[in-house]
Amino acid sequence: MAKSAALFRALPFVLSVLAALTGAGQATAQGVTLFRDRFLQGPSQTFHDDVPDLRYTQLGSRRASSIHVPPGCVAVVYGRPGFRGRSTTFRDSDNDLSNTAVGEDSASSLRVNCRRSGPGNHYRPDWHVDHPGSDEPAPRRGVVLYRDREAGGPSQFFDRDVPDLDRTRFGSRMASSVDVSPGCIAVLHELPGFRGRRTEFRERDDNLRNTAVGEDTASSLQVRCR
Repeated sequence: MAKSAALFRALPFVLSVLAALTGAGQATAQGVTLFRDRFLQGPSQTFHDDVPDLRYTQLGSRRASSIHVPPGCVAVVYGRPGFRGRSTTFRDSDNDLSNTAVGEDSASSLRVNCRRSGPGNHYRPDWHVDHPGSDEPAPRRGVVLYRDREAGGPSQFFDRDVPDLDRTRFGSRMASSVDVSPGCIAVLHELPGFRGRRTEFRERDDNLRNTAVGEDTASSLQVRCR
């Protein structure tokens, strides 16, 4: 009877230890998930460590169309096995890889870096800089136009002049925000053919409404990168 009472008194402590262990396991288990369809849909697989060749995974190589990156994680997706070829670094989720340098249905290898609790935590914010592919070309630089403010919504990457945005997948008179790579300059024009009101950008702008060219107005684009 005394043993039963002692066990009963110890039960809350045991439950709290189990809860703490479970929480730690969940924190350690976070990883990066690749999806075969856009908008985080379709078959998927979560990865917690580097994958030099996605062919030998359940998801497969050259199958990814979107990616989920939880807070505290950084992922680098490469276009060739062995962490080579074009690459894109992700610090948050991306619903459409076709708008990235690595591209859609191109991912062939993957690096994953997530914060982990405990002594095994070797997370470094600048980790991706130290891990270029052995023959990886310089990252593509240019301009990304977004349909929503604060770099949200559908988007498209441009690395050359576009005299008429109406002839692109992004469309004319659709831009609400813009992101410009370091060393690049973007000029948005109100009319096709680089005419009308214009605004020059050297960095990201989350709200084109506050610019001379305006929101939902850009019809042509000039891109210059050093």
